[in-house]
Amino acid sequence: MHCRSARRVVWSTAILTLTSLTAAEAQRLKARLEHDGRAVELECGATRYGSHSLDELQPGTEWRLGSNTASTLLVETPLVSGETVVPTGSYRVKLRRDGDLQFELTIEGAGYELEGGDALYVGGAYAEHEKAAEKLDVRFVDREPAQDEDDALRAGSLEIRFGPHSVTIPAALAPTASVKASGFRVDSFGIPARVLEARRDRGVPTVVAAVRKKGRPPKGAPDAYNLLVSDDEAILLPAQVAPASSYGFAPVVPPADEWTFRGTVEWADAQEEAPRSEVTKVEVTKEKRLRFTLRCGAKEGVVEIDAPVRPRRGAG
Repeated sequence: MHCRSARRVVWSTAILTLTSLTAAEAQRLKARLEHDGRAVELECGATRYGSHSLDELQPGTEWRLGSNTASTLLVETPLVSGETVVPTGSYRVKLRRDGDLQFELTIEGAGYELEGGDALYVGGAYAEHEKAAEKLDVRFVDREPAQDEDDALRAGSLEIRFGPHSVTIPAALAPTASVKASGFRVDSFGIPARVLEARRDRGVPTVVAAVRKKGRPPKGAPDAYNLLVSDDEAILLPAQVAPASSYGFAPVVPPADEWTFRGTVEWADAQEEAPRSEVTKVEVTKEKRLRFTLRCGAKEGVVEIDAPVRPRRGAG
């Protein structure tokens, strides 16, 4: 009898735990924006405003942006906000109060090889409303492109409402086009020329394509890579994956060094200006190197880099 009672307690506990987790997942909020069959999606746990106040989020601190498991941002095509370009991947996100009424979205893991840290920060405009939102509300909305914004991008904004407070973050999605490549799937991204050139002048690489190996990837290899280019270097960087353990709050894992590849890019004057970046051709050489031909603005370039078919020699 005692064993049967113990079993009932164990099964009841397991069922209650599963029910609680299922209920928590059912209360996840999702905000999604799509362009050319690719999407950017923010997911977070629903929570009530209740007796909370803005004073709880002091300048210099962050909020997990929701409840239960960590909030995440899935990026299937680069997210462009001003001169910030978020590469493809999945990331843990938080809302940071940077000043008295200054707020930004912290995208953890998106800064590797880009801005000198492991995170990117996308600022937004704060507003206060007479009518308070009882629950956290997140959504992407369309907006009119800015005067200097490329109309090939899908112009949108991420709106975050909590109580009487809101933060609106500009978020445009780059157009995507598939490029033929033997043994690989390559997506070319249309990053506005003015954005890429401004970043290149600052020495900051920009994602221009995503690369996947057809079929099963090599053992231990990432599923996908971002091709980053700067003024004098090209990098195949493993696409980031948001932490899953500890309810999504485990430490962010940097890209594996043995699966990060560095190559060259040679720029020349283009015969015709291109309003945005475009990978026009991908070749696989006999030496198992990838050769990308691309253009953007008044420049055209050729990238040569090892194909990600085995771990990089000398890594570690």
